[in-house]
Amino acid sequence: MIPTAIRSAQAVLLSLLCACGPGSGGEPSGPTATPQIQESRANVLPEGFPRDIPVPGDRTVVLSLTQPGGQTVYARSKTPEVKLREAFVEGLKSSGWAIVACHHSSGPEGPMTVIAAAKPPAFTSVTIGPGREPRTKTRYDYVISVAKTGGRTPAGPSATCAPAGRGADPPLPRTPGSAGQ
Repeated sequence: MIPTAIRSAQAVLLSLLCACGPGSGGEPSGPTATPQIQESRANVLPEGFPRDIPVPGDRTVVLSLTQPGGQTVYARSKTPEVKLREAFVEGLKSSGWAIVACHHSSGPEGPMTVIAAAKPPAFTSVTIGPGREPRTKTRYDYVISVAKTGGRTPAGPSATCAPAGRGADPPLPRTPGSAGQ
C-alpha cells in the first residue's frame, strides 16, 4: 500500500507543478485562489531551499518558484544524465531521504528519469532529462520540486533507480482503487 502521507505528498507536489504550468501566470484568481508564487530568474537556489537536497556544482538555475507549500527549481547542467541520476540518488540517500519511486520514460525532448523521495515533513521529486520551462520555453536539464507535507517515511521496498534495462526497480504496492487497478 502506498501510505496516505505519500499520496498526499504526491497531490501537493502535483499542485505545485500544475500551478506553474502554461498560462497559469502564478496569479491567484477566483474563490479557490492559490497563494502568490514568487519567481526568480537569478542563477541562485531560492531562499530556504533545503540544504539536504543535492544539487550539481555546475548548475545554472534558469528559474525558481516558491510558494507556501514548497519550491521548484529548473536548472541546466553539463553533467551527463546518468551521472546526474547517480548523484541525486546517492546524495538523497546519504542525506536521509528514502527513495520511494523511480521511473524512466521518454519525454518530448528525450529520455527522462523521475525520482521521488520522502524525508518527513517533506517530499521531493527530481525530474532528470531535457525539457523547456512551460512559460518562457527556457531549456533545462533537470527540475527539483520540494513539498512540505508532514507524515512519516513509508516502510517497505526502496526504489533503486537503476538505469532503464539494468535491473528494474521493484514495483511499489498499490492501494485498491489506485491507477492501474
